Amino acid sequence: MGGTLVLSTLVISVVLLLNQSSVFVSGLIPGEVTVHMANNLLPTDQELTVHCQSGDDDLGIQNLPYLADYQFKFHINVGDTTLFFCNFEWLNTTTSDYQTVSGKYDIYVAKRDEYRCGTYCNWRIQEEGLFSYNDNPDAKYWERLYTWPGHTI
Repeated sequence: MGGTLVLSTLVISVVLLLNQSSVFVSGLIPGEVTVHMANNLLPTDQELTVHCQSGDDDLGIQNLPYLADYQFKFHINVGDTTLFFCNFEWLNTTTSDYQTVSGKYDIYVAKRDEYRCGTYCNWRIQEEGLFSYNDNPDAKYWERLYTWPGHTI
């Protein structure tokens, strides 16, 4: 009886420790997730600056010319709480005063996206907002999940 309690305590401790970081868990949970995003901003000379992070990982700043893409891969943590957010910034040259447009958005939320996009989450970044491909079996379509600050859906 005492050995079972010790073993149970050890297993629970390991699970809690692994749940703290996607880095530790990456080799233990099957199924790698890819987040892919493309700069579809018009006019075609618009560069998009992207900076993605999670609670554990800073993926650095990426500068994407028009139609360029960027992707990163990770494993979902044990607690199914994996979250990656990205800061996006671009210069809107269609306005007379050339406004900088920026926003911070949750680009991957485990509980939202496991069913929506499975292991491949595809994003198009456009002047109307951020569109994600909904790949669930009931409906396959591009949906606008976010608009830029100051814009409405």
